[in-house]
Amino acid sequence: MPDGERIPDYIGPVARRISPLDIVFNPLASSFRNTFKIIRSIKTLGEIKKQSLVEPENQLLFDAIERRSEVMRKLGGYSIEDFDKAVGYSADGFGNLYEYYQSDYVELLTFYGDYYDKEKGELHQQKKIVIADRASVISVEDIPSWLGHAPIYHVGWRLRPDNLWAMGPLDNLVGMQYRLDHLENLKDDATDLLVHPPLKIIGEVEEFEWGPGAEIMIDEGGSDVQEMGKGAQGVAVADLAMDRIEQRMELYAGAPREAMGVRSPGEKTLGEVQILDNAASRIFQEKITSFEVQLLEPLLNAMHESAQRNMQSSDLIRVMDDDIGIQKFLTISKEDITAAGKLRPIGARHFAKKAQDLQNVLGVLNSGAAPMIAPHTSSKNLAKFVEDVTGTQAYNLFSPNVAVFEQQETQRLMNQAGEDLEVEAETPTV
Repeated sequence: MPDGERIPDYIGPVARRISPLDIVFNPLASSFRNTFKIIRSIKTLGEIKKQSLVEPENQLLFDAIERRSEVMRKLGGYSIEDFDKAVGYSADGFGNLYEYYQSDYVELLTFYGDYYDKEKGELHQQKKIVIADRASVISVEDIPSWLGHAPIYHVGWRLRPDNLWAMGPLDNLVGMQYRLDHLENLKDDATDLLVHPPLKIIGEVEEFEWGPGAEIMIDEGGSDVQEMGKGAQGVAVADLAMDRIEQRMELYAGAPREAMGVRSPGEKTLGEVQILDNAASRIFQEKITSFEVQLLEPLLNAMHESAQRNMQSSDLIRVMDDDIGIQKFLTISKEDITAAGKLRPIGARHFAKKAQDLQNVLGVLNSGAAPMIAPHTSSKNLAKFVEDVTGTQAYNLFSPNVAVFEQQETQRLMNQAGEDLEVEAETPTV
């Protein structure tokens, strides 16, 4: 600000999604981390200028603009190679090569990984190469990350054997979806035949329009018009088959209906509902755990590494104090985020384990073993366990013998109120 006031804002790394259409890698590699990666990105001239100013390590990107101006001056003479290149740009949606250079867009190809130089016979490891316009090499440098690999991570719903391209949650349901579409069309055809059945015309009948209140002129020689009626059994059978297929699709996809709050039929106790919910969500829980381990954990550590490596000065951040419910402002420096260790997001695993622990303890306390273990059970520690599992520490619901003190206070107030009533009853009224 002009007056020197500091406005708290976020300064640091940001996670970005890479479209599967904009990345190339070796799907037969042992892991996604060990394969090379080529990222295709489209940026405007203004974005490149801003990126070169905000990120000093990307100052070389601005050279792409200077080289583009030089190429535009040489567009008068085309060669065979230029026409071949123009065909490639047209296939990627840029029009011809002249239109591409006249536009405000720049195509950048960023390579991460190892490559072999055939001319020199050298192997270059952990390199980052940026190419603009598929012709100009902007920079060749070591991958700046301290982690030793490119900060690009991948997670899928269901892994394929010997293939890094994972399956989506609905990929193995394509055949069942075709079957479902067939039954849907069959049901519609059966409904149309039921509502608008074909007509059987016997003899010579004058032309008529079939509809409510229509008049059909029939000769006396035995002519007739009859509906070829069909029953609704086919519609009911198609509905039942569709319901079964939809239930099987949800089961195969691993997304239980109970996870969305839909209760399965049948009367159940609270414990049975909890058991069924945990069992039905087991596949879904495994997918969430895989997402945390394969994507969130390396992504958070890569963002922390980038912030620690690039942070030059202190940063003013806004945090929320959950206990008193107010916002506070803290000054964070590079030393504050420098520590030995590793970030591990365990949100889904943590809460699932807490719910399972609470269910197990309640099951033991409600069983026949409760009287036998009662002399060996600590009520104070049990209260701490419930407070930790339910996450109600901020409300101070549990503390040692707090009910005794509160009952004592209540009894004291009741005694005082009774004495006040006696004094009022003995005091003569004027």
